[in-house]
Amino acid sequence: MPAEAILPDWAFPPPQGYVAEDLDHIPDLPPHTELIDGSLIVLGPQAPSDEALTCYQAEDVILAVEVVSPVTEVRDRKRKPTLYAEAGIPHDRLKLTVPFDIDIDLTTLNT
Repeated sequence: MPAEAILPDWAFPPPQGYVAEDLDHIPDLPPHTELIDGSLIVLGPQAPSDEALTCYQAEDVILAVEVVSPVTEVRDRKRKPTLYAEAGIPHDRLKLTVPFDIDIDLTTLNT
C-alpha cells in the first residue's frame, strides 16, 4: 500500500515547504508539531498544555528553552541554535532586568 494511502495530506509538504502561518490552518495536525526548515516534525505525546499561540516573532523572543532528549538532541543542539541565531534571537547571553537582574554567558555552560 503506498504511503499516500495511509498518511494525511499534510505529511507531504508543498515544494516550497511549510511556513509558520500554515500550522494554524492544517486540519487534524497533532499537538506539539514543530516546523523546522519547512518540514513538520511530529513529537511524541506531551503533558497537557493550555498554550494556544503557535508562532512568535523573533523580536518578541527573550529566551528559547529546549528540553533535549536522545531523540531530539541533534535537532535541539545543532539545528535550532543556528535557526535562532539567523532570526536574531540572542543565543550566547541571557541578560534580563525583570523580575531581577541576571546576566549569564551561555557559552561558558556545559552542554
